[in-house]
Amino acid sequence: MGVVARDKRCILISNKSRVSCMIIIRDNCQKVMLVTMLLFSLFLFSCSVGKQSPIDQLEKLTEDIREHHEEYSTADWKEAYARYEQIVADMENYLYTNEETEKIGKLEGECVGYFMKSAVKSLDGIESEIKGFFDGLNKTLDE
Repeated sequence: MGVVARDKRCILISNKSRVSCMIIIRDNCQKVMLVTMLLFSLFLFSCSVGKQSPIDQLEKLTEDIREHHEEYSTADWKEAYARYEQIVADMENYLYTNEETEKIGKLEGECVGYFMKSAVKSLDGIESEIKGFFDGLNKTLDE
């Protein structure tokens, strides 16, 4: 059995030439299909990672606020709110399932709850300032 012809894809050998060549071509097609499927899978995975990233960031922000809100300064609250706004803006670039939307809603609700709690806390003691303001205003208007 000698080499009858040489090709880029296979070497044709006398009796089994067609079978050998077909096996090599079939193997190459399978490799191309495998690589194509791998690339397609990576593309789909990268799309879902992009969509998941803002959710992961919101989860992390929510956990940070939940664990450390007692020690937050005004600057910390401003930074947390700026992060929150950025995450919400990033989420607008994606479509989410009902399940994802529900999870996002819970996380947003928890963040907003802490933001409101902080705002109310910062108003403590302002009542006397408001009373003084109106006393001064009334005094000026009575003159």
